Amino acid sequence: MKFQTSLQTSSRFSDVIMATDVAIGCLGATRLYGQNGLYQIQLVLAELVANSVEHGNKFDLSKSVEIKMETVNDDTTISVIDDGPGIDPAVLDKLHNPESLRGHGLHMVKQITGNLGVKDGHIFTILIQNKHKE
Repeated sequence: MKFQTSLQTSSRFSDVIMATDVAIGCLGATRLYGQNGLYQIQLVLAELVANSVEHGNKFDLSKSVEIKMETVNDDTTISVIDDGPGIDPAVLDKLHNPESLRGHGLHMVKQITGNLGVKDGHIFTILIQNKHKE
């Protein structure tokens, strides 16, 4: 099975929440993940888009957030891309520390998915393997 979708929206929270819901609905339609898996993916996706709006785009409504999803062989890659300048790799390393005062959301993303890739400081990518299917 192969499935691809891309959603682009403004940095308005109501818009990114709607885009997140649409993305989860599309993923749910593939029937690859059970309710628990979809719930965990929704938590992760909500955290990534919230970070893009707040830290990447600095709440600038003229900037956008894009959610890209691709499912191949029952595994799904999800990327969240913002228009911000990107996070410094040195800062990113500190954010993955659970004892840090910042970065708890990204730490949660990594704990749930087991992975978190960052490209150019503003493209956050996760791989969801079909182990959540009920």
